[in-house]
Amino acid sequence: QHGESVEALERECMTMAAALNELPVEVFPALGNHEIKGSEGDLQWERPYRDAFSVNDHYSFEREGIAFVVFNNAGTGERLSPASREKRFENLKRLLTRHRDQPKIIACHVPLVCVRDEPVLVASSGFPAYKCLEPEILEAIEEESDSVLAVLGGHVHITGCVVQKGIHHLIASGPASFPHDIVHYSVFDDRIDVEVIQMPSNLWVPETNLHGATRHGRDFTDSRHPTPLTYIQGNPDERRFSIPLP
Repeated sequence: QHGESVEALERECMTMAAALNELPVEVFPALGNHEIKGSEGDLQWERPYRDAFSVNDHYSFEREGIAFVVFNNAGTGERLSPASREKRFENLKRLLTRHRDQPKIIACHVPLVCVRDEPVLVASSGFPAYKCLEPEILEAIEEESDSVLAVLGGHVHITGCVVQKGIHHLIASGPASFPHDIVHYSVFDDRIDVEVIQMPSNLWVPETNLHGATRHGRDFTDSRHPTPLTYIQGNPDERRFSIPLP
């Protein structure tokens, strides 16, 4: 989704929704910055997404005893109006309260924590929204840390996982940029097995790495990721692990 106008987004969102409807699985979308051109709270820019997918930008559902809370934080930072910030926070608190006594997985677009050393991630991202810049969102979720299993995000085009206050914060690069990762979750009675899957090598386009020499003239490493490859795709223990279920 790279629409530069509302009209372009109308076409793109409808095309994507039609393609996803062909899949033999349920699809639960979450808003990203490209679906609304970073304009969270602007009804004009959000309308194509709402019309195409017929969901709110903040909603929840339950499957097999696990609650999934999906919320919109695609406009983080200076572009987020005070009214939109307040609306987002109140909707998140409402959904967390609704599912207070259930194990929960949170899904949003912009990660709530850094999965790399923050100063390095700021440099390698090259854009202000390298994480969710409104601290009350993370604080509200960590208040429910006894029941929040994971926070799923994207946006920064790298793959990684950190555990903070018992919550697994997991992001994947997505198929559009190298290392072209998606994530598969297998749910059992006592755990969720997480496996990062890389697209087939014939689809790799290394030049799409947003955190490397093609874009910045140099590659990046940090304290836990000693090579440029592990910096963008994570260490083995970030690509395959289990989350215990209560």
